[in-house]
Amino acid sequence: GGGTANMEFEALTGMSASGFPAQLRVPYQMVVPNYASFPSAVAWAKATGHRAVALHPFSTEMYRRRDVYRAFGFDDFLYDRTMHAPTRIGHDAYISDASTFGQVERTLRTEQAPVFMNVVTMQNHMPYAGRYDDPVDVTGPDVHLLPDAGQYVRGLEHTDAALRDLVGSLRRLDEPTVLVFYGDHLPGFYPRSVYDENGEAAMHRTPFFVWANFPDRAHTADPAPALTSKAGTVVSPTHFVDLAAERAGAAVTPYYALLTELRRQVPALEGRTAVGPDGTPVSRGHLSHRARRLL
Repeated sequence: GGGTANMEFEALTGMSASGFPAQLRVPYQMVVPNYASFPSAVAWAKATGHRAVALHPFSTEMYRRRDVYRAFGFDDFLYDRTMHAPTRIGHDAYISDASTFGQVERTLRTEQAPVFMNVVTMQNHMPYAGRYDDPVDVTGPDVHLLPDAGQYVRGLEHTDAALRDLVGSLRRLDEPTVLVFYGDHLPGFYPRSVYDENGEAAMHRTPFFVWANFPDRAHTADPAPALTSKAGTVVSPTHFVDLAAERAGAAVTPYYALLTELRRQVPALEGRTAVGPDGTPVSRGHLSHRARRLL
C-alpha cells in the first residue's frame, strides 16, 4: 500500500523509483520540484502536437503536484476548484469518478488540438467509514477485521459504472484515442491473514488495461482489443506509455524504444527484485546479461 505519487512518477517519466537511493522515497516531493524542467512523456506529447492537461479533483498541493506538473511542462492543471460541474457521491465524499471522467470527455471534445491527459482520481481514497448508505455485504472468516471493505467495494461499483460510460463515450469519439487505466495500490485495510492467503506479490499488484477506440495498429488483431492484467501480464507503471504507443502503432523516441526492449526482458521492478520475461520474480543478480545491460 501507499506510494501513489511514485506510481504516477513512473508512469509519466518511464523512470523506476527503485533506481533511486532508499532514502529518496518520493521523487515527486524530493527531486522533480528542484528542476525548472524534468523529462517526461509530456514533452514527447507536446512535441507531437498534443496539448498536455493534468487533472486531479483535489488539492493542487498533494505531493507538490502543482510544482511537479509545472516542471513536466503541462499546459493546464485542472483541480477541484477549476473543474466543470464537480459532483460527489455519498457522505463527506471526494469528487466522484463520474464527474472526473466527465471532465475528461469535456476536455477531449472542446480542445482544438489532440490532448494528452494525466488523470488521478480521488473517489475511492480513504477514509471509507460511513460514506455510503448501502455498503456491499462482505462475508468471510475475518469479516470483523474488514469494517471498511463494504464501503470500498461500493465505491468500486460506482467507478465501474463511470468507467463503462467513459469507454462508451470514447468509442463514439472521432479522434483516435488510447486509454491507460490502472490502480496505484490496494487499500490499506486488509489484515495479515489476507496477505498470508494471497502472498506479498499479489498484494502489491493492481489491475490495469490499455484500450483504444480503433483497431490494433501493431498486430492487426480484432477491433479495439485491450491489453489487461487478467492475462497474467505484470508490468511496472514505467511501461504504460510505451504500451500505449505500441497499441497505437506510433513511432517512439529512442528512450521509449529502450523501455519497450526493457519490458520484454524485465517488465517489472520493485526494489532489488525484478520480474523476468516469464512473469516470475528474480533477483537482479540472476537476470540475463542482456537484461542487466538494458537496466
